[in-house]
Amino acid sequence: MAIFKLHVPILDDIKAKGLKPALLAKVDDAVTRFTAGLSIGDIRGVLRCDPAPRPNPRLKPHADGFWFHMRPTYYHNLVTPLYPEFRLGWLSLYFMIFETLTGIFLMVFYTPSPLVAFENMLNILSNVPLGLFMRDLHKFGAEMMVAVVFLHMLRTFITGNYKKPRQFTWFSGVVLLFVTLILSFSGYLLPWDQLSLWAVTIGASMFEATPTPWPLNIFGEQVLGDPAFVGTWINNIVRGGPQFNADGLLRWYLLHILALPLIGFVFIGVHYYKVVIHGHSLPPEAEK
Repeated sequence: MAIFKLHVPILDDIKAKGLKPALLAKVDDAVTRFTAGLSIGDIRGVLRCDPAPRPNPRLKPHADGFWFHMRPTYYHNLVTPLYPEFRLGWLSLYFMIFETLTGIFLMVFYTPSPLVAFENMLNILSNVPLGLFMRDLHKFGAEMMVAVVFLHMLRTFITGNYKKPRQFTWFSGVVLLFVTLILSFSGYLLPWDQLSLWAVTIGASMFEATPTPWPLNIFGEQVLGDPAFVGTWINNIVRGGPQFNADGLLRWYLLHILALPLIGFVFIGVHYYKVVIHGHSLPPEAEK
């Protein structure tokens, strides 16, 4: 009969070092992992204002930590003045967070159903405390976010900051521009009034213009004589059917509150990380 012996590493450490030293070593290792490089002794030195040794372990979290990797250890002094066209990227991030906070407030009082969506909006505007104020803030923030992101991209293009080595920074910015535009488009449908419904219906009808490759094989059969087949298929997915219905509203609601914000925040992290790696762009007279 086979007997399996369970191996516990901490027990070996206790046998070799004793109980207290082994536990202190485990705690120190956990602290070092959590702080991405700072041991208990390093933290004690920071609190006591002791001079850092060389190499400085206190810079390690900025290089290896998951959250701290986006904070630069140095930057050019020319990026500190407040230029009118610089800080547009920071304003874009500000409006993204602003829209998230106001959107969470509105989401509490909203149900994505054609039966109650419009009534929910009237309730927010009339009965919910600060509902009208938060809805106007959300709408104003969306308009400002589209304008700021567009101006930020325009400034980047005019000053040539899409060139090497910032090509991927530019690509991630293009993704964020499309995310911003689709966020604005999808949010326009959610009140489910006549203005938003027909405006988004017209916008979604553009998908019907998607061309069909010729010839197109679908499940082994060629689709002939219907150049709008792909456009009609995409349009049905976007609307949830030939006309906007409950499925279409739910799809755009989930896209608005879940998928697009998730993609947006991921690419904001990538975008900002690449900005830190390659440095902030300088004024045109200082950087070719």
